[in-house]
Amino acid sequence: MMNGIGLMAVWLILRLASAAVGSPLHLTCDNKQLSNGSFVFQLSQPPSSHNCSRCWEDGNKMVIARDSESLPGIVLGLTDESITLAHCQALHYIVECDGLRVETDCTCHSDQNPSPSHSITPRHHRHIGLAVAGILLIGLIIVCLYFWKKQSSAKKASGFAHIHSQV
Repeated sequence: MMNGIGLMAVWLILRLASAAVGSPLHLTCDNKQLSNGSFVFQLSQPPSSHNCSRCWEDGNKMVIARDSESLPGIVLGLTDESITLAHCQALHYIVECDGLRVETDCTCHSDQNPSPSHSITPRHHRHIGLAVAGILLIGLIIVCLYFWKKQSSAKKASGFAHIHSQV
């Protein structure tokens, strides 16, 4: 029984650690006007996982692109890292990977020089970090209890064998 709990705790710790490392924790969005007059918005740190849901919204919270689908006439190009628009407009980007949701805002600069846009640290970033740390601590306690119980069971068994050898 305890062996299964220990293995489950180790699996949980490894799963959470890999999710935390592979998850986008900070996104910024830069934009520039291309020579043809269109505007490209580039993410600074796109998600490494292809198992993510991505959404671009305009300033009115209307979805203009979701995953690989986009509105024709507004969106000229779409990749995992960027979106190209016919006209300059403020955007809101949302990505969700393995239950972790990260968002950032992109403002529009309509001059010819590349300009960094407003960037936002993901909402609830601190709370997510605290939750992951708490779960890792609980997992560590479970693993320690498992090995302590295993060690005390071994001592009892060796003490019982010592008593029988004296008799």
